Amino acid sequence: MPMPESDPSEEIQREDEAQPVSETAAQPEEIVDEEGELNEEQLEDAIEPEQDVEEQLEECQQRILRQQAELENTRKRMRREMEDQQRYAGLALIRDLLPALDNLGRAIDAVEPNEANEAILNGVQMVCDQLEGILTKHQCHRIKAEGTVFDPNLHEAVVQQPTSEHPPGTVVKEIQVGYQLFDRIVRPSQVMVAQEVEDASEEDPGTQQQEDS
Repeated sequence: MPMPESDPSEEIQREDEAQPVSETAAQPEEIVDEEGELNEEQLEDAIEPEQDVEEQLEECQQRILRQQAELENTRKRMRREMEDQQRYAGLALIRDLLPALDNLGRAIDAVEPNEANEAILNGVQMVCDQLEGILTKHQCHRIKAEGTVFDPNLHEAVVQQPTSEHPPGTVVKEIQVGYQLFDRIVRPSQVMVAQEVEDASEEDPGTQQQEDS
């Protein structure tokens, strides 16, 4: 005898009724418990991700500020280097021209001033003055030496002269002119420096006793 065919819709309905729905799976986890009090652990879990985001945002902002400051410092350093290169671009050329200027000065000192040489001396002197004017125009000036206190940053002591007319350490004579380009030394001045005169009696007491006898 053939069995009656069952309706498929009825079988599906019976399977759905056989599977109970879990309330815990269907409902989201609540922060408030049954008694109406806050669950502290669940509350901390809900707040911590927001705090992490804020910390990361603050760290990114600090990193951006540091990078901006480093970039600005790099720009300033490059700007200073470019200005220094432009300012001292003629330093090597000036150093090469100074010996020629020195030789012109020596030529003027070597020629005897008389009527026959007056025109030549005046012409050479005009050339020297013109070169000095060009150097001054480009901020290259003579270093003050004679009569000043010896400065190792500006002067080069070639000779020490014992004298009582000047305090020790005073520049007595300028042997070679020094020049300074802005705040950089092109070449120091070669100078003669005053030295304290030592007493002859302190040097050799025996000699003084022989003279007295």
